[in-house]
This record gives sequence, C-alpha cells and structure tokens, in this order.
Amino acid sequence: MKAQIDILKDALTPHLDGMLKRASSSGIRAYLSRVVYKQYQDAQIERWNTENRSEGPRWKRLNPAYEKSKRKRFAKYPYGGTKMLVATGRLLKSVVGTDRRYHRRVVLHYAMEILVTLPYAPNVNAERNFTQFGQRTKREILGGLKRHILGK
Repeated sequence: MKAQIDILKDALTPHLDGMLKRASSSGIRAYLSRVVYKQYQDAQIERWNTENRSEGPRWKRLNPAYEKSKRKRFAKYPYGGTKMLVATGRLLKSVVGTDRRYHRRVVLHYAMEILVTLPYAPNVNAERNFTQFGQRTKREILGGLKRHILGK
C-alpha cells in the first residue's frame, strides 16, 4: 500500500506544486496582466462595435437632432461622428487603454481595476453603461482563470 501512495504522491506533487505556483498572488497578477487585460480590451472593442449588445441591452439611441449635428461636428474624428459614444475618440481610447493619459490599470493580488480618469466618463457611463460585463464575458474570463490555475 505504501508503494502505491508514494507513486500517487510522486505523480501529484509536481501538478499540485504547479497549481500552487499559478494560484499564488504573483502568478495570478501575471495572468491578469497578460491574459485578462487583453480579454478586457477585446470585450470593450466588441462592446463599442455592437453598441453594447455584446454585453447586454443596446445603448439608448441618441436624440435625432444631436445625432445629426454630431455627424457634422465630428466628421474629421474617428468614425466621423457616426459611432455611439465616440465623438473625438478620447473616451473609447481611454476605456480600451490605447490613450494612457486617462487610463490606469491597477493589478492587485487577486484583482485588476481599470480606471478611466476622464472627467466626463462617469456622466456618460450613467447614461450608457460601459463598465459592466455580460455573463458570456464573465464566463470566458473565469473559465480561463480556472484553466490557468489547474494547468489545462
């Protein structure tokens, strides 16, 4: 019996050591920075392209008069004033992380926070939410994290 336990122990020890290393705070932080941050960026880009339908209900339509004036005012900016929540492109770039002046990523032991520091971002988010993720995105992120820890 002892020989079988030693064999089992010898087979499990490297696997368990790997799991503990991947689950350590430094292992999780590295995974969050390397993988989850990219998933966040991809989800945000898809959200903007689908006007939030990828994460939940579609954003509320713009006032028709504003929508018309927006096309003229922002014609020379990205998307030419035709994309929801994109006028100059600063908010989108700040949320996605391509404009680091207004974007901060804080990776803690077991969490990652994305801070968008544009002064008007909270008002926009209150009207058309861009900070909550749908169940599909949450499942993808958590599923990947579980596979990472388990070494699969």
